[in-house]
Amino acid sequence: EFAIVLPLFLTLVLGILEIGRSLETSTTMYAALGEAGRLAGQDYQPLLSSGTTINAKVEQDIRNFLPASGLDGDDFDITIEHADVGSAGSTFDLSDADNQLQLFKLTAEVEYSEISIFPFEFMAGQTLRSALVFRMGRVQLVD
Repeated sequence: EFAIVLPLFLTLVLGILEIGRSLETSTTMYAALGEAGRLAGQDYQPLLSSGTTINAKVEQDIRNFLPASGLDGDDFDITIEHADVGSAGSTFDLSDADNQLQLFKLTAEVEYSEISIFPFEFMAGQTLRSALVFRMGRVQLVD
């Protein structure tokens, strides 16, 4: 009996651990995207170093947020795209005044093999993706 039940039990336990890891990663990705969307809605000029665009700053902030949660930010593909129907999928320039009040989508995706706890290949080729949509707007920061 033990020889029959043990493989089933181990498969169940390892599967639960793996699903838990993917849910934790997904939650962390959503949190990072939320923080980046908040940054994009601020008066960001004081936060930019010379030669840095707001798109690059937002992307770098996402990449910096992920390692604080135990993930390698360099493993993630980050995109900032239009979310409005007419121009969905094209790159969204956060510094362009013409994009004011337009919808944009922040997306983070990672190959499942990069975040997996176990070296199994059953999820090879799968991508874990999180996306949030925001409306472009600026809030002036006051001293």
